Amino acid sequence: MGYVVDGENSNYSVKNIVMFLKDVQQKTGAEKIHLIAHSMGNRALTDALMLLHQEEFHKTFLFNQIILAAPDIDAQLFLRDIAPKIINCSGRVTIYASSKDKALKVSKKLHGNLNRVGQITDQILTIKGIDTIDASKVRTDLLGHGYFSSTAPLIQDIFHLTKNNLSPQERNLKKIQTDNGLYWAFND
Repeated sequence: MGYVVDGENSNYSVKNIVMFLKDVQQKTGAEKIHLIAHSMGNRALTDALMLLHQEEFHKTFLFNQIILAAPDIDAQLFLRDIAPKIINCSGRVTIYASSKDKALKVSKKLHGNLNRVGQITDQILTIKGIDTIDASKVRTDLLGHGYFSSTAPLIQDIFHLTKNNLSPQERNLKKIQTDNGLYWAFND
């Protein structure tokens, strides 16, 4: 039941996130702002970014990096409605996904068996203009959901992404080309 409440709280927080992001940019004069969301927090962040896109905020300011870690978002909804808008809000958008994420497996079941963006099933979600990183080979905890903040390879990767704006290739990730598109993976 807590999961349902969290989803509602996520929806409720979107307008506050929009105001917060505008305030940070306008009141601090920051030239670089990186955004990182995890799991269900990706819903609130991407909804906020879509509102900012609608207001044409991206015409005056681009976020430097948008990092979507283990996004608990419907994959088809993301492809159709979200990705085309958030790509324009940032210099780079990166998704971290894993086939070992048990929390997203449960979420998929709770959502009528709809694939989640951060979950790798028979294939990985690839989108032109977004770097998708397969983190399945990175050792993680039993649940496999907090890998982005608890494993050295991911912490280092996010550091190089945000600090130096390095591409996946420059971060020594393995390039994998499939019929569905290009994605990146951590080396063995």
